[in-house]
Amino acid sequence: LVGRTRERSRIWSALAEVDGSSAMQVVVLRGEAGLGKSRLARWMARRATEVGATTLILEANHDTHGGPAHGVGPMLARLFRCAGLEGEARHARIAETLRTLGIDDPYDGTALTEIVVGASAGGLLDTPTRRHVVVERLLTALADDRPLILLVEDAQWARDTLELLRHLLGHRHRRTLPLLVLATLEDDALEPGSVEASLLQALLGDDGCQAIDVGPLGDDDHRELVQRLLRLDGGLADRVCRRTQGNPLFAVQLVGDWVRRGVLTVGETGFVLTRGERAEI
Repeated sequence: LVGRTRERSRIWSALAEVDGSSAMQVVVLRGEAGLGKSRLARWMARRATEVGATTLILEANHDTHGGPAHGVGPMLARLFRCAGLEGEARHARIAETLRTLGIDDPYDGTALTEIVVGASAGGLLDTPTRRHVVVERLLTALADDRPLILLVEDAQWARDTLELLRHLLGHRHRRTLPLLVLATLEDDALEPGSVEASLLQALLGDDGCQAIDVGPLGDDDHRELVQRLLRLDGGLADRVCRRTQGNPLFAVQLVGDWVRRGVLTVGETGFVLTRGERAEI
């Protein structure tokens, strides 16, 4: 990871506060697409694991179409390792995992199975609050002696997950839940007046939530990133920096495209474009 020193420090301070107070914190990384919000969140979560500050990372992914990997249900399926299981086998796997966490109530096993399956009617969880409470019990059991980290990708499409976070924040001073949530938000994709926009506004107004603006990389950091991608000739590295203007994803994709098309050759001080290649996009 290149740069982002200020952002890393703020996230680490939030994790330290969660560890010290056993109270939940939410950090929203907001900015345009391609600026490295997801990279920063994942790097921080992995670093926390490496130094023993956390033992478990959960990840809730979201997309605009609500695909099969969207939301809390698939996140729990990965946690319980029950993807591909059906019916009684899936329920038995979830119940067995819960018992190892000290949760013996059959209600929780059945309720969490419904969340994994995505059942919305005719089951135990006929209200959002009941879903939130059973997930809260699970998270509390998982956070044994060290904080949990929950990555929430693309919060602009995460209605159900945002509702869960709002429920959890509403109880942060009444219940012990050492949980750090790192949520990424693409501002340009957030629809004004949407339910998600309202939920995010409510979350950001809570004292347990903070926003960090993730902008383009500074010139020195961006050049370091470009040079680390591949040992480019100095002049070509300058061209990449000028063209991508501090956007890490754009730089990675641009250089990756050159590699795939085989338009780079070895020069005296690093890789250069082959003769006659204009590298048009």
